[in-house]
Amino acid sequence: MKMQNSNNDIPEARTLETHQVWDLPVRLFHWINVLCVLGLIAVGTVILYANELGVSAEGKVTLKITHAWIGYVFTFNLLWRLVHAAFTGNAYASWSAIVPGGKGYLGSLKAYVGSRGPEELPAYKGHNPLGRLMVTAIFLLLMTQMVTGLVLAGTDLYFPP
Repeated sequence: MKMQNSNNDIPEARTLETHQVWDLPVRLFHWINVLCVLGLIAVGTVILYANELGVSAEGKVTLKITHAWIGYVFTFNLLWRLVHAAFTGNAYASWSAIVPGGKGYLGSLKAYVGSRGPEELPAYKGHNPLGRLMVTAIFLLLMTQMVTGLVLAGTDLYFPP
């Protein structure tokens, strides 16, 4: 049963529109990245507790090699995303749309942070000003993970890139 409001004191609901923002390479990057991170965590955890799990010496080597190969997929995926953002991505996948900065960024960040609730927040296609800060932090963390993993693969397994 639908109730009608006769005094019109309830504001009209905002209508939502859908927009295709993220292109296929960005979507693939996200899913490959999720699978790689989960795989690295799972294999890394088994390596960490290999003795308690009764994994043999050969099994540990196999786990480390598997971990390294997942890390290489992670590395190539991250490097592809960095290249895609620099050269081939759409307007929402480019560096100017995902890292903080540019004309009016600080003003939009202040307005976004200073808003008093969801009704005051402006709508953004792509990342909002705080999201752009978070994406930058995540990219830095992922690159740190990539570099340290490559260094360890080269020193521990003699399996350099």
